[in-house]
Amino acid sequence: MKAWRNELEKRVAELESQIRPLLPRFPLPLRLKIEEALIRLESPDPDQPLQNRSRDLLLVLQAYLDFQNSLTVDSDIREIAGARREVNLLYLGMSQAWYVDADGKYGGYGVPTDNGWVWTEDNSIAARVRSAIEMQARRTAPAFVKLPLAPGTSGTTPESK
Repeated sequence: MKAWRNELEKRVAELESQIRPLLPRFPLPLRLKIEEALIRLESPDPDQPLQNRSRDLLLVLQAYLDFQNSLTVDSDIREIAGARREVNLLYLGMSQAWYVDADGKYGGYGVPTDNGWVWTEDNSIAARVRSAIEMQARRTAPAFVKLPLAPGTSGTTPESK
């Protein structure tokens, strides 16, 4: 039993060390869902029981999978054109997100990096992003919306839609 527990403890430690560098890629809506588990994972306590560490790992991994397999709408405040504006964001799992302000005038996209999300303004997509968010929120009828993929995402360019 001791050998099994030692092996499990080693594997949990390995998983923790593999996940820690990926945590900056977690967007705010995902981070808020699992905030306490992330705090414990980012600042490990050597005296924390193995069952708690395992529980936190499973919670983080399950939340990641749920977020990865869904479209998520969120809101944020951004500095755009010299003013603070509320924007709506549409996350395509962990791969990319788009944002648009309430007027549908300003928009852009973001991608995760090792240092957090990097956002690029592209006002030409604002109306399409607004349409996609309205559909996801079920305020308009479903339809096809072409949104650009950021460079380096699945080998496409912004012109690929």
